[in-house]
Amino acid sequence: MTQFFIGLYDYFERHKILFYLSLISCVLLMGFFALQVRFEENITQFFPDTKDSQNTIKVFDNLKIKDKIIIMLSSADTCHRVEPDSLIEAAGQLQQTLTEKAGGKLIKGIFAQVDQSLVQGATDFVYEHLPLFLTDTDYQRFDSLLTEKGIQATMQKNYTNLLSPAGIALRSYILRDPLGLGSEALKHLQDFQLEANYEIYDEHIFSKDGSTLLMFITPVFSTGSTGKNDELIKILEEELQHIQGESPAIRAEYFGGPSVGVYNARQIKKDTILTSSLALLIIIVFISLVFKRKRSIPLIITPVLFGGLFALFLIFFIKGSISAIAVGAGSAVMGIALSYSIHMLAHQNHVSTVQQLIKEIAYPLTVGSFTTIGAFMGLIFTSSDLLRDFGLFASLALVGTTLFCLIYLPHFLKGQADVKQGCILRIIEKINAYSYEKNKWLVGGILLITVICLFTSQKVGFNNDMMSLNYEPQHLKQSEEKLMQLFDSDEKTVLFVSVGKDMNQATETYAMTNQKLLALKDQGLIKDYASASQFLISPQEQQLRLKKWKDYWTDEKQQQIREQLETAAAEYRFRPGSFDPFYQWLNQPFGEYHYTAQEDDLSGKLLNEWQTSADSITMLISQIRISDQNKETVYQHFSKDQDVVIFDRSYFANKWVSAINDDFYLILYISSFLIFFALWFSYGRIELTLMSFLPMLVSWVIILGLMGILGIEFNIINIILSTFIFGIGDDFSIFIMDGLQNKYRTGQKVLNSHKTAIFFSAFTTVVGMGALVFAKHPALQSISLISILGMIAVVLVAYTIQPLIFRFFIAGPASKGLPPYTLIGLIRTVLLFLLFFIGMELASVPMACLVAFDKYKHHSAEAGAKYILCALFASGLMLYGISFFYGTTGTLYFDDMAARITGSPLQVMAMVFFFAGLGFKISLVPFHLWTADTYQGAPTAVTSYLSVVSKASAAFVLMTVLMKVFGPMVGQWQTLLYAVTVLSITVANLFAIRQTDLKRFMAFSSISQAGYIMLAVIGGSAIGMTSLVFYVLVYMAANLAVFGIISTIEQHSGGKVGLADYNGLYRTNPKLALMMTLALFSLAGIPPFAGFFSKFFVFAAAFKGGFHLLVFIALVNTVVSLYYYLLVVKAMYITPNEEPIAPLRSDRYTRLSLALCMAGILLLGVFSVVYDSINVFSFGL
Repeated sequence: MTQFFIGLYDYFERHKILFYLSLISCVLLMGFFALQVRFEENITQFFPDTKDSQNTIKVFDNLKIKDKIIIMLSSADTCHRVEPDSLIEAAGQLQQTLTEKAGGKLIKGIFAQVDQSLVQGATDFVYEHLPLFLTDTDYQRFDSLLTEKGIQATMQKNYTNLLSPAGIALRSYILRDPLGLGSEALKHLQDFQLEANYEIYDEHIFSKDGSTLLMFITPVFSTGSTGKNDELIKILEEELQHIQGESPAIRAEYFGGPSVGVYNARQIKKDTILTSSLALLIIIVFISLVFKRKRSIPLIITPVLFGGLFALFLIFFIKGSISAIAVGAGSAVMGIALSYSIHMLAHQNHVSTVQQLIKEIAYPLTVGSFTTIGAFMGLIFTSSDLLRDFGLFASLALVGTTLFCLIYLPHFLKGQADVKQGCILRIIEKINAYSYEKNKWLVGGILLITVICLFTSQKVGFNNDMMSLNYEPQHLKQSEEKLMQLFDSDEKTVLFVSVGKDMNQATETYAMTNQKLLALKDQGLIKDYASASQFLISPQEQQLRLKKWKDYWTDEKQQQIREQLETAAAEYRFRPGSFDPFYQWLNQPFGEYHYTAQEDDLSGKLLNEWQTSADSITMLISQIRISDQNKETVYQHFSKDQDVVIFDRSYFANKWVSAINDDFYLILYISSFLIFFALWFSYGRIELTLMSFLPMLVSWVIILGLMGILGIEFNIINIILSTFIFGIGDDFSIFIMDGLQNKYRTGQKVLNSHKTAIFFSAFTTVVGMGALVFAKHPALQSISLISILGMIAVVLVAYTIQPLIFRFFIAGPASKGLPPYTLIGLIRTVLLFLLFFIGMELASVPMACLVAFDKYKHHSAEAGAKYILCALFASGLMLYGISFFYGTTGTLYFDDMAARITGSPLQVMAMVFFFAGLGFKISLVPFHLWTADTYQGAPTAVTSYLSVVSKASAAFVLMTVLMKVFGPMVGQWQTLLYAVTVLSITVANLFAIRQTDLKRFMAFSSISQAGYIMLAVIGGSAIGMTSLVFYVLVYMAANLAVFGIISTIEQHSGGKVGLADYNGLYRTNPKLALMMTLALFSLAGIPPFAGFFSKFFVFAAAFKGGFHLLVFIALVNTVVSLYYYLLVVKAMYITPNEEPIAPLRSDRYTRLSLALCMAGILLLGVFSVVYDSINVFSFGL
């Protein structure tokens, strides 16, 4: 790869004309197609485009009611109210001027007064389609109404109403429908509005208190089209100021989604211009002072511009359009792109030729861009179209920048001989040449901060409140507050939008939605709701209702009703023929009603605000009055209805942001996965991959931890920045790794050059992002602090942790002539250590439970507590010793440790601590303090196990480790063993003489026996290992026999374990007394029992190793041990007892066990095949 770019550079150097032609052609070609890309401003592209959210996006795009602007005209002085007529006059003037200036072009319509003609029109509409609006309940009412008595009562009521003052107004209605067939349907017109929180005055809408006149503007463009609505807001503000200028007593205000969107866009634009100008000025001045070349600025910026052009060029062919917001956010990526050209410029000071520059920079640059592209490519897997656009643009821009830096930029650079170094550049290079990883205080501080941040990072939350990121100027905030005061602020009006592919499907959903709302109203969860459900009916339902009407009004039914009505009319003196229009209406053929959205049509005027058809869907609206505390409960009833969209601003925004929050974790996992495998593919070694990846994780922990400490939350804006920080941190890690590798392989000091470039890159990024501190928009402010913290963390970790890890695992071992640590070696080391340590602990931890098995006995509980405390202390000592060994050898693998042990004082101390841990398990003096109490308190069966199996396994492990690992320190551990062996045999024998409890007696016996076992270990020879195993085998048979007899007698005598209790045992239980005698003689080493041969072999092994004095001391102690064993024999055979232990008979399993033990005592020493077989597998130093 490097050779390819060098070859390309040489080729273009020889053909300069071809070079410039290719560059100009690329720019022109990409520019032409980039200009064809369509830029979209639709904010809904941010919404997750999952199957569940498709309807939500379409509703947000096309719902007309959300885009309205409310104008409020009220009194400027709250103490002196302006007359309503003055407000109406001002409203008329405002409507006229707005229509003249923006009507049709920017304003679709202005609703300023109520059309009274709609009242009569609505009545006509109902009667023209009455059968469609009748339900089963209405027909039940007809049955009770259309009787002779019912018709008589209705006509009497009509007669009374005509004589009343309202008779003139009611005359036409009574003649049209004398029986009131459509009265209930007309009442449904009230469903079009919630409980009135306004009043009508002179056909104009006023607030309930009459203080404020309301006007509603419907813009041509949606809320998201901020650029086009900006002109509308300017015109509106000018006219409102004009109204206030002409009428100082009137206060004119406005509020609405389009106005909030416009002011957000304005503020972002202002902040961007201010901060970008400030950052650009600082960066230009800084780079000019550093590089001392006029061409430095163009050379740094041109690759970035080329990358942006390259991205748009490819996007034209990939999808043809892109979100303008994504391109704007993608400009943040330019901080990473700038670092690539800065690396090229900074590194040219350290090479003699451009070819060398390409050779040294191409690999880290391509790997860095490759992994960063992977980070941004993770965004493509999110559910937000805007985030996907951002990831695509960022990734392609980095590809273009990298290609320009490696293909075209080198032709504008020179070698070191032609570069003038400024004073500032030399100072920066000196700062970066400092080995920060060697500063213990700095490294320790970073590690401490990382540990703290590991805990505080759990506090970082995600801010779901989109409103907190909104920018509203003071006058809009005041207008919003006034609106909240005018309308009931305790109960919110929320829109439930029923969606369908066509009117048929939408009306079916609409009917089910309103049924649910009615049930919720009955439960008291919603205060009220309004809908057009009685008038928006599916075609199928219309057909059914028309058929029902036709079936109901048979010819006989009509004739009967006509006769009864004429009779009642004559009684109340109605003129003949008065109700002929009613009969004609009743006989007319009714048909289906087809809704049209044309506003000149009556149905359009009535239902236009309740129905919208656009983007292949039909939306029907229900208005709900609901309190905040019931929102969650009500919304939960519709959570599974994909065809019902809840249009509540806060709920809508929070649901959207929650989906983006879920995407954040997906981004993090995918980006991490892509970066990790990109690094692995590039380096080819998992070790180098982990060394490059780990600092990024540490940086991320620090960033999250600092956010938790400072109370900074993630939001929809700065969550995108996290990808940016991850990407640039990845670049820094790769360049540091490249510098470290070069120094390790060739000795070249490329690292300082890379660190200088990293410094410049971090500086430009901090300045660029940090300038947003001066922004007023909350969303932009949220970016600044996290970017500054992120860059500081990334740079510090890259400068310290990564070189430290590299030195410890690769450079350090290499300086000692050892191979670098590999992951397989580390895993093998860890596994070996874990197997060893876990194996030892598994032998100890369960024993604590067994020791304290008789938990209600004081001695047993005390024994368990002592055992576990001593075991913990011993394990701590052993771990402490192992950590010293790891620190001095760098491994825990036995073979490697043996090769690296030098016998240093630290290693001697480590060996002592390690030996102390195992000494506890073997019960060697002075690590024996737990033994007597534990043996006495534990159940006898547990005591027998402790005295044999646990001790034997620990002794074998000790001998194996001493010979395999600590072979180079044989002199030191033989001295230690010498002292411990003498102490164990002597102290235990002396204490055993004084014991009166047989279990404590056997405890000190086992300590003494452990000392004899060490005689086999101390020589470190093969014969010693054979002797050790044989001794343990014989000791097991004898000791188990003793404890078997003690346990049997204890069970059958009520718990007698005292030495005095065994007086006269031979008289009552001669067999048990005999077996006890044989076992004790074997332990004492009396011939011809097996114990004699086992002691002989360990003495021989120690003597052969040159430890003559030690053998003599052991022989003397053997005489002492014989004395206290004979004390037990004397008690059983000689000492009289008036109440000896009663004769007992043990179970057959006990008898079988004792028989096996006796066979071992008598036969193991006779058959030499046992010893010879063990000897085959033995080894030594």
